[in-house]
Amino acid sequence: MIPLVVILVASIPITWLLILRPYSIRHGEGYTPGAVAWVTMSVDWQQAKEISKRKGHKRILPLCNLFIWIQVALISVIVFEIAMPYIGSKP
Repeated sequence: MIPLVVILVASIPITWLLILRPYSIRHGEGYTPGAVAWVTMSVDWQQAKEISKRKGHKRILPLCNLFIWIQVALISVIVFEIAMPYIGSKP
């Protein structure tokens, strides 16, 4: 499970830096000065999704959804790893 966590953790900033951030900046939105990285990622994701819907860019929407699903998968794997010792144990 550790390699899966590493892959998921690494894919979040890669997706953000290579796809969502440039798309938001190219269309003049997504600026969040003074914010922490997670907030900036979230704002860029929201802006990219709104821009793509507004301008009819259908190729970026699946990538926006991928960004969220990577985060959901990471949280699910972490919760599973924490709960695993308790699931198999007998009272």
